[in-house]
Amino acid sequence: MRAGTRARAGDGIVLPVYARIDWASLIRRVYLEDVLACPCGGRRRLVADIGQRAQREAIVAIVTHLGIPTEPPPIARARDPSFDAA
Repeated sequence: MRAGTRARAGDGIVLPVYARIDWASLIRRVYLEDVLACPCGGRRRLVADIGQRAQREAIVAIVTHLGIPTEPPPIARARDPSFDAA
């Protein structure tokens, strides 16, 4: 910028090429957290995007392979506010 010229409100902003912004960029913008950064110093990459209902069998197979329960835990009953756990 030359001396004497004024900056406009949109100067320096990079507009996305597509209308949608990927989820990792949104998480980085909102929480300042890089979800694709690996603790080893490398970068993680997305291998597959699996929908919840369309490919239930694939999700169950992956979760079972990882040793994670496929069913949610039972919901505990609500306790009286005066209940003392000690």
